[in-house]
Amino acid sequence: MRVAQLLLAAQAARALVDVEWYCYEASNVVNASLADLSVAGGVNFTYYPVNHVNATSGAFECAVDGESLDCESTAYDGCMTDVHCRAGGCDAATQRKIARFLACFEGAYANREVNVNASRREPCFREADLDFAPVRACYADAPRRAAIAARLNASKAAMMARLGASPGLFPHIFVDGKPLVDRTWTALTRTICGALPAPPSVCDSVAAPRLVFAVAEGQLREGPALDAAAVLAVNSAASKAAFPVHFATDDDALPPGDPSYVDVRAATRASCAVADAAATCSYEVLGAFRGAVDQACRDGGFEAGLVYGLRHAAGLDADVAVRAC
Repeated sequence: MRVAQLLLAAQAARALVDVEWYCYEASNVVNASLADLSVAGGVNFTYYPVNHVNATSGAFECAVDGESLDCESTAYDGCMTDVHCRAGGCDAATQRKIARFLACFEGAYANREVNVNASRREPCFREADLDFAPVRACYADAPRRAAIAARLNASKAAMMARLGASPGLFPHIFVDGKPLVDRTWTALTRTICGALPAPPSVCDSVAAPRLVFAVAEGQLREGPALDAAAVLAVNSAASKAAFPVHFATDDDALPPGDPSYVDVRAATRASCAVADAAATCSYEVLGAFRGAVDQACRDGGFEAGLVYGLRHAAGLDADVAVRAC
């Protein structure tokens, strides 16, 4: 599944956090606000570009119900990791290069089940400063390509066994060997921050400017529902600001009302008071996404976020006027 997700490409001299990422054609986005993680701690990132596997033959399935799964891209990604990360995990510099390649090549197709534009592959390798020639040679070598696919198939079988009876959907992410149930960027970031010996400031929950908004008089009620609506509003607005590509893409496999599986869930809590038909909400966000909140405010993103939050947490359909954020 093409999922615009966070690839933490950091390396440190101290303890490393092991992150295993299983997906096919995973469009990964390096979050610049997390650059400090490369100084305070590190991630040993391993990318497993696995596709659907036929239960009988063990071969990659390249189509489901007539819809292409783009096995060509999976094979190229397998060659990329085999050539540039032969030992499994990549060094920090190579991790960042692979992240840049995937963001360039597949980022425009985030949250979409469509084939990528193959003509962009080589230019994106150049943009990421990755040598494409040995990857192309690997792809042209059918026996080598098959051997890589066999290793990936085996890795998927072992991975699924570790997930248990209810594995859910791709991507499957393991942090220090444990599956990450909440696969959002913030959950991954918080998990890694918690494993670092000296987490940087982006790992802190920080206070953000108060959010003040109004709806028609008499509609707002203080309480948990309004607080939850504010959390949803902040998350939706910050998510769209941080990762705007196809953010609002709906997915039938998601819980009702979830605008996209790319919700960063930046807010940890909110507390709202109501006076004169206006709500004033204080809240905290993960430091890594503090800038996204400011961007959402500048872009006017809180209006749509509040409409979404009020509808799905407070059962209130109303026009919203943001007075401050």
